[in-house]
Amino acid sequence: MKKFLLVLLALMLSSVSAKTTFPDLPKLSTAQLKHLLTNKVIYVNHLTQFQQGGIFTGGPAEIVAFYQDGTQRGLLLYPPGNNRQMDSGTWQLKNDLLCASWKHWQQGKQHCLYWFKSRHHYFIFDTLGQLHGVIYKKNIR
Repeated sequence: MKKFLLVLLALMLSSVSAKTTFPDLPKLSTAQLKHLLTNKVIYVNHLTQFQQGGIFTGGPAEIVAFYQDGTQRGLLLYPPGNNRQMDSGTWQLKNDLLCASWKHWQQGKQHCLYWFKSRHHYFIFDTLGQLHGVIYKKNIR
């Protein structure tokens, strides 16, 4: 847990930097991402759920299902209550990036993300080096 908190703190500090900064962790390849995500459901924790010290303030904020045909479905769980939102879209893998677009979320624009692996987590970064989320490995099913 201590190592996770140190890695998370370093990642959060690096994402504040103006320059492109990626963690000193193994980056998943296109083949690894395909194996990890195809026909799987992931539970994503967003940075808004972290308190000082790297403690989560709640459970997963988003659930995304990735289908073999390149479609995806998502459900936002945060904020809790009856404000849950659903969306669908497409995903593809290219150059070690997961690129996804939604019908409604993110104005329908495609966003591409790198995935980095630690012992118990995956850290998701955009191409500019901004940390977008953390996934516990046990939360990929």
